[in-house]
Amino acid sequence: AGLAVLVSLPNTAECVKVGMAAMPLVVLYPTAKRWTGHPQLVLGLTFNWGCFVGWTAATGVIDPLPCLPMYAAGVGWTLLYDTLYAHQDKADDREVGVKSTALTWGDTKAPLYASASAFGLGMVAQGVVCDVASPYYGFLALATSHLLWQVRTADLDDPENLGERFKSNQTVGALVTAGCLAGVFF
Repeated sequence: AGLAVLVSLPNTAECVKVGMAAMPLVVLYPTAKRWTGHPQLVLGLTFNWGCFVGWTAATGVIDPLPCLPMYAAGVGWTLLYDTLYAHQDKADDREVGVKSTALTWGDTKAPLYASASAFGLGMVAQGVVCDVASPYYGFLALATSHLLWQVRTADLDDPENLGERFKSNQTVGALVTAGCLAGVFF
C-alpha cells in the first residue's frame, strides 16, 4: 500500500528516490528493541521520514531548511509518545529481554521534556522558514503545552494514566493540523 501511495504522488521519480533512502531505517526498526536502548528513537527517525517525501511531492526537491526542523519536531514527538507507551510494557520488556527508552531512561522525565522541547522548537523553526502566519504559533504553543502536560502528569508506573496520555496525542495532532491550516489561510 505504501508503494501505491508513493507512486501516485506528484514528482513521482523524486519521491521514490527519497522514499527509498528510508529503507535502511525501515529494515532496522523491527529489530531495534534487540540492539539499542533507544528503539523509540529509531521509530521516530523511520516514521517521520515522510516529511521529506511530502515536501518532495509538493515541491519536487528536498529543501533541508524547512525539512530538518520539521523532521526533528516529529522525531521529538514520536520519542515522547512512544516512550510513555513503552512505560506500560516495561515489566514485560524486562522479562523477555528487549530494550526501550522507558527502560534506558528509567523514571527520569528530563529526556521527555527535551523531546517536547524539540517538537516545539522544530515546529517554530519550520514555521519561520516557511513564513506562516501568526495563528500557527498560537496553535503550536497549545500543542507544545499539551505535550509538557503529558510529561508533567505522567505516572510512569500507572498503565492507565500512561494510556490516557498516549491517546491524548490526538489532541496534539488536531492542534498541529489546525495551526498549519490557520497559518496558511489566515
